[in-house]
Amino acid sequence: MGHQQLRRDGRRPGTAARHGHARRHVHDVRRLPARRGDGRLRGCVGDGVHRAAGALPRRHDRPARRSRRNGRRQGLHRRRAAEPAVHRGRPGGPAAGHGRAGRQRGGAQTRARHRHPADRRRVRRARHRPHRRGAEERPVSATRTPVTVIGLGPMGQAMAATLMRAGHPVTVWNRTPARADDLVAAGATRADTPADAVAASDVVILSLTDYPAMYDILGPVVDDPRRVLAGRVLVNLSSDTPDASRAAAEWAAGHGADFVTGGVMVPAPAVGTPAAHVFYSGPKAVFDAHEPVLRPIGRPAYLGEDPGLAQLFYQAHLDVFLTALASLLHATALVTAAGVPAGDFLPGALDLLTDIPAMIGDGRELARELEAGEHPGHLSTARMMGATADHIVRTSQRAGVDLALPDAVKSYYDRAIAAGHGDRNWTALFEVVRARP
Repeated sequence: MGHQQLRRDGRRPGTAARHGHARRHVHDVRRLPARRGDGRLRGCVGDGVHRAAGALPRRHDRPARRSRRNGRRQGLHRRRAAEPAVHRGRPGGPAAGHGRAGRQRGGAQTRARHRHPADRRRVRRARHRPHRRGAEERPVSATRTPVTVIGLGPMGQAMAATLMRAGHPVTVWNRTPARADDLVAAGATRADTPADAVAASDVVILSLTDYPAMYDILGPVVDDPRRVLAGRVLVNLSSDTPDASRAAAEWAAGHGADFVTGGVMVPAPAVGTPAAHVFYSGPKAVFDAHEPVLRPIGRPAYLGEDPGLAQLFYQAHLDVFLTALASLLHATALVTAAGVPAGDFLPGALDLLTDIPAMIGDGRELARELEAGEHPGHLSTARMMGATADHIVRTSQRAGVDLALPDAVKSYYDRAIAAGHGDRNWTALFEVVRARP
């Protein structure tokens, strides 16, 4: 270094002294994205370059480098500050650019135009970033659709809480007002009457024991002088028959309301989780318009325009579910009657339920066999399976366990054998069970 040529002012070539402090070699300095357009140079430490003691002040002590563009802008601001306000702004008073308010807005706009590109990108991202609440991001609730939930049993409470978590303003009503206390404490609005509850939202979700409860609650609403049912969308997620759903849709239409039928296929604790799914049927345009509101409850499956379809699928799925639960309890009673602990039996029994698809094929394969009406008995026959059903009845009888369920199953096989299907597969029971057109 001692042999490097010095310039006339005593500094090494390629260095500069600005703002009264020494600079390092020009390659030791690089431009980083500016903060609010300050255009400063910052030291680059790394790539073999080390900060010499006292060579550069710390970043916060270092004065900003005045670029040619910044100099022009600062001069423009000084000239504008010296001009009378009437010559600077647009006509129309301070709100249009005159006076102090106009200068402040003009300065902000100027700074926005001259920001470094990296700063402009950060501003654009900030404008479109949702509000943060804790660890999760949610849209502002004011942009969400208000929803009313009538019926606050376990399922109704779970649906109302789920909709609130999704950002919807929720109004609730229940015959027993105390059931709404926790929801109100969490931000829901308690309606004093069913009419007030219906009037509060365009979407009204019903979670009741059955459809007659809907008529009991909404019947008086029909007489309300505000005609609050007109223009509302009633989404009935209560359980009943397909015919009851069709009749309810006609009743709602007679009072100016749209009607969507639904069936929630999970228990209350699973509402709003990825495992939740819900069958819907009714006017497709109405469902499509409100599907984003209903989606937080569970994955929606739209089945068709017929209002009865959702309840048809709901009841058919529960036929499988409830029969499986009943058989599980009956089998457990059979085992424990012999002095065996339930814990020694139930884990294996549940494994058996999960293994059924591997034994009988997936649903599509089984559906093809049933629709074709072909029941080949090369692997099993109705007669063989019927003998097993008889053994279950006699074992249950000997143990003193109720015989209603095993008797019902055995009767299917007895009827299939009597109809000439004894040498066909167990699926031949379908020919006995199904209704004839």
